[in-house]
Amino acid sequence: MKRLIFMLLALAFITSAANAQQGNFVNKSGSSNIIASINLAITSGAITIPPFNTQSDIDVGLETSAVRFVIKSNKDWKLVTEIGTITANPLAGGAGPATITAPLSYTNIKYYVTPADNFLYSNIVSFPGSIANVRTGVKGNIQKTGNTFNLKFRIIPGYEVDPGVYTIPIIYTLTAQ
Repeated sequence: MKRLIFMLLALAFITSAANAQQGNFVNKSGSSNIIASINLAITSGAITIPPFNTQSDIDVGLETSAVRFVIKSNKDWKLVTEIGTITANPLAGGAGPATITAPLSYTNIKYYVTPADNFLYSNIVSFPGSIANVRTGVKGNIQKTGNTFNLKFRIIPGYEVDPGVYTIPIIYTLTAQ
């Protein structure tokens, strides 16, 4: 009888040891929401443009300083540029200030876009309206090709635009696609 009890205890111990080697696993999971995140940073200063001092400046136009954009987004994105309401202050000349009859408008403005490390601006684009789709891109950070780029404008007043001091608001809107 002692032998039977000893064998049963040994069998129980072996079974218990085998179960202990298999382990006791608990599988739990959790969930969390990740919001859509889209960020636009302009890493250069204000847009500047020199005065139109010569006939060539009026004919050919002058270019603004470049603006460098850095976009970080976890969604594909689109950047549009809008020319806001342009205001003018007439220049005094002769008998008094000129009357602004042909103001500068978005039709006198073109833009260039280049990759971040390329400052050769060769593809000038006319605004199709007061709003232009400047660039689209894919989700990623600044290391993603196309998420860092330069933008600058060429203003070509021509001879239909009256002399004046013009203020041109440029509005950038970044949206997730």
